[in-house]
Amino acid sequence: WSDGATATLYPAVDSTVTGVVWTSGTAHGNTNLMVARAKYGSGRVVLVCDSSPADDGTGAAGNTLYVGWLDPSVNGSHAALHMNGSLWLAKVIEPVTLPVELTSFTASSSTNNVTLIWNTATELNNSGFSIERSTLNNNFLQIGFVSGKGTTAKSSSYSFTDKNLASGNYIYRLKQIDFDGHVNYSNNVNVDVALMPNFSLDQNYPNPFNPSTSISFTTASNSLVTLKIYNTLGQLIKTLVNEIKPSGTYKVNFNASDIPSGVYIYKLTSNSQILTNKMILIK
Repeated sequence: WSDGATATLYPAVDSTVTGVVWTSGTAHGNTNLMVARAKYGSGRVVLVCDSSPADDGTGAAGNTLYVGWLDPSVNGSHAALHMNGSLWLAKVIEPVTLPVELTSFTASSSTNNVTLIWNTATELNNSGFSIERSTLNNNFLQIGFVSGKGTTAKSSSYSFTDKNLASGNYIYRLKQIDFDGHVNYSNNVNVDVALMPNFSLDQNYPNPFNPSTSISFTTASNSLVTLKIYNTLGQLIKTLVNEIKPSGTYKVNFNASDIPSGVYIYKLTSNSQILTNKMILIK
């Protein structure tokens, strides 16, 4: 049982798959399974990844045989495993209900943050939830912990925000931990983070100019955007933009044929953010 064949579970494909026995010293997650069970339609399946628990001491010449069914080194638990597995297959018994009944687990992204929301119907001996994150092909790492409600028959709602993420795909799962140290894992949820463009104002081009120049700017959210031209005395000369714009990059043309040469200031405002630059008109 320490170095035999193992199985990996994919609850995203079949939510009924459940671990029963793991290799020694490993987390009770979806890998390193020695025994697992699942439902298939109206039927049931039990998988034992090693033949030795059921070994009855017979075999072909040259085979290496191990004490299995009543192995005293495991207190005869192999027999109990097969008997209970058979009773479950026959629908005579059901496992004890998990200490926490998770009813939903979702993830959503906003700008460079991901918000996780999950709900429980009941909780028993629940210390809390370790939030774990992975990127594709990487291991899960703990990024936070949210305390549970202990024992309650009432439904509960939880949330956690993972902040300041780079663009990419992220995978999250919950590791529910009992006060006695037992753990259970949720299904994985995937979410894409696509960063919004920065709020910025570029230098006009050309500069100096006569009589026209272009001004480019970027907004980071759907908001009221204004772009205005002022002289050095602070007097408004012209309003180029005054409307709600979605996030994105824009270019505006400014024709100064009707104003005199000089230094002018152009100011971009969005969501209480202000950026300014200077331009020079030479005629």
